[in-house]
Amino acid sequence: MMAILCKYPEGSNPPEVIVRILKKLEILDAWERSKLIKHLLHLKVIAQLRNLQDETNHQIEINMPKSFYDVTKDPAFKKGIQEGTEKITRLAIERLLLKQILSDFDISEALDAPLALVESIKEELIQSGRLKE
Repeated sequence: MMAILCKYPEGSNPPEVIVRILKKLEILDAWERSKLIKHLLHLKVIAQLRNLQDETNHQIEINMPKSFYDVTKDPAFKKGIQEGTEKITRLAIERLLLKQILSDFDISEALDAPLALVESIKEELIQSGRLKE
């Protein structure tokens, strides 16, 4: 696993090195799913030191059997989905408030968002001068 931190041999590139590491991990831990998942998580952390986390995640997705590693169960994946959902909801609330065609309650109902959030965003828009009372 530490090979990801080393200087690569001439003619090698990060994806090739990551694939070689994954193949060795798969052989070593072929029958012990929990060990393999632990090593994959370690590899992902180490890959961040070389700014290779995106490439590492991509190679894990395409080279590892889905039965061994399901990205949708990864805590970072779940956190990213949650943050993305919150960002989109906030943006939708802002746009609907700026259109001024729905009440705060209707926006809350349509987006399944707390009314307090809609009112808070409305207040921010008023204070910033983007929305008039």
